Amino acid sequence: MTEKKPSGQTKFFSSIVFKNILLFLFILLVAVVPLAFRYYQDSRDYEITVLASRLEVFAERGATWLDPKGIHTLRTPADKRTKVYEDTFEALSRIEKEFDVDNAVVMRRREDGSFEYIAIGGNAFRGSSQSSGGVANPCSPDAANNPCSPTGSRSIPKDSAHQRAHQRRP
Repeated sequence: MTEKKPSGQTKFFSSIVFKNILLFLFILLVAVVPLAFRYYQDSRDYEITVLASRLEVFAERGATWLDPKGIHTLRTPADKRTKVYEDTFEALSRIEKEFDVDNAVVMRRREDGSFEYIAIGGNAFRGSSQSSGGVANPCSPDAANNPCSPTGSRSIPKDSAHQRAHQRRP
């Protein structure tokens, strides 16, 4: 009777090296993956806690910087030239700076439950390529990525000068 020698591939699968590799992968799967997931959950919980504390501080201090009655009067694009809009813009920029947030936005809830854009702080305008001066409204109908409306349109009516400028574009 002749004894069959295992081939090179079969020999590798029965070797101690292969078994050590399998053991390493098993330990990785059982120990490291759950630890990484737990770390992700803990860091996410921490970020939520930090955001909640910022919102609480804002509710105590920052909300007094905004004028609700004045904001209620902002209805058309022409209102951007008013003192109320300038004060709102300055307050939103101050909120962004003092609370270290990316964007401070004022929106109004419509009767149907959706929201319409009113004003946004200065951080949203920095670095924009949508206008020659580097300043653009990210919630305007011309914005490529409108974060204020899932349909890409805004409910505040456009003034006639904006319509003429929009019609001249190719």
